[in-house]
Amino acid sequence: MGFAPADVQAMSLWEFQACQDGWLLLHGGKKASGGDLTDDQLAEMGIEGF
Repeated sequence: MGFAPADVQAMSLWEFQACQDGWLLLHGGKKASGGDLTDDQLAEMGIEGF
């Protein structure tokens, strides 16, 4: 996607996945991030505040 490693490390997972989704959409791909996860699945992974 063209990001420097330091830029990727500074991003949250959500920010990186949003960039990935946009890049894939621009280049004709399908959405790749975990947008279809249930609240229970997110909680199991330790993701809070959804």
